[in-house]
Amino acid sequence: MVVLRLISTICLSIFSFASFSQRYADCVKAKEICKKGTHEFLKASGEGRDQFESFPTPCFENGDVRGNAEMNSVWIRFKIAKSGSLKFTIRPKKYDDDLDFVVYKLPDGACSSKRIVRCMAAGDKVYPSFCMGATGLRDDEKDISEDAGCNGDKNGYLKPLNVKEGEEYVLLVSNVTTEGEGFSIRFYGSCMLPCDEEKKPENPVNKDAKQTEPENSVAAAPEKPVAPPPVQKPEKPVETSSETELTQSSAPAEIEGRKTVVNKTIGVSSRKITLKVWDNSVEDGDIISIYINGVNRYPNILLTTRPQEFVLDLDRGENFITAHVESFGKREPNTAAISVNDGKKTQKLTLSATRNQEETMKVMVE
Repeated sequence: MVVLRLISTICLSIFSFASFSQRYADCVKAKEICKKGTHEFLKASGEGRDQFESFPTPCFENGDVRGNAEMNSVWIRFKIAKSGSLKFTIRPKKYDDDLDFVVYKLPDGACSSKRIVRCMAAGDKVYPSFCMGATGLRDDEKDISEDAGCNGDKNGYLKPLNVKEGEEYVLLVSNVTTEGEGFSIRFYGSCMLPCDEEKKPENPVNKDAKQTEPENSVAAAPEKPVAPPPVQKPEKPVETSSETELTQSSAPAEIEGRKTVVNKTIGVSSRKITLKVWDNSVEDGDIISIYINGVNRYPNILLTTRPQEFVLDLDRGENFITAHVESFGKREPNTAAISVNDGKKTQKLTLSATRNQEETMKVMVE
């Protein structure tokens, strides 16, 4: 009796696993999302009932699957409620998995009419590699398709989408390495999905006060065009250009959907600095990109225990440097060791990152 119960339990577990894994494995059964942010898919196994609904897919034609983009697939569907940019980052649950994706536009809302707008098949067979781990759509990318392999300038990322209100899309994510292992995906950008909420103004009181100023000065309005002060006010910041430069940079609130926190500040005496970066612990496949003032200046750096050197030209005043994690390697959190030399002294510190938040360093050019 015990043996029969055990067999029954095992069979039920296998059935449950297969059912869960296959739940979103067809376009017509795609997971519909209503809000940006992070969505978790714990398992991905099989290709559903229609195993060839993505065939042929151009960027997969030179790979092992010969044009079929489906392998341990998950389909995700969404509708645009407000026009803007759409970006996303997909991260595998197993750090050395190769995830590929295809973004389709649905002109009439039907899977049968889907049209490819982004196609990612870049990958590698050995980890660490720039073409394995995290992938998606992000700023500063120019291409809209990468075929199989990891040659040339492939890096696993494509150009963001400019989407319009009312448009519908479906995203196919395939794990071409491991059956059963899932992933997380974070959607972000200026567009909105139906359940997204408009961001409230940071300081509505001040904005209301500004709006009441014209009402209080209606009687004096005819005299203002001939009065000199309003004409001269815009010229004041121009005359003190050094002060304008001191405030022109601001810390990025997030990078690729991951929140940034400024909690380390250093001062340097020169705008040109030498920055060195290395793995603060053991080499485990960590890959970072160095962002300066929100711009990706040095992408996809594989961290080792040997320092890698970069020469940076900073703005006068405040600058913000982030070691944005592209892949966490075998363990979390990621901790990158950094040294900054301005020609007179060297300062050392560490920047840590988790999947939800990462540290940003403020550098003041004195």
